[in-house]
Amino acid sequence: MRTPPVTLRLAAADPGALETLAAALAAHAGRSVRLLLRVGDQTRELRGRVPRASEPGAGGACLVLRPGETDGVHVLAEMLAAVRRRQGRWLLARRRWYEDTDLDETPLGEGALEVTLLPL
Repeated sequence: MRTPPVTLRLAAADPGALETLAAALAAHAGRSVRLLLRVGDQTRELRGRVPRASEPGAGGACLVLRPGETDGVHVLAEMLAAVRRRQGRWLLARRRWYEDTDLDETPLGEGALEVTLLPL
């Protein structure tokens, strides 16, 4: 039986927004998903795998992306893409799965973040 898509609308001012997103992703741990992130009229699409809790770097609202699946500089290692929030703005941060520090952050925008999670 196919799992239905999940759509969340997360307010930038909601202190529990990232935990809500992390819980929605955790329900798909170990599975491949398509994640649509929309703020205003800007939409980003990511395809990746939700890490299991036991994997390095797991935790929070993140996906493991294969090399070449990010919009930034391509590397020869899997990347973690994580949704972050700073000063009322949504960001998409990238880092190598085995590192603790983000390589870069891409602004997603201000206001509510609409997230659609589609199991593949």
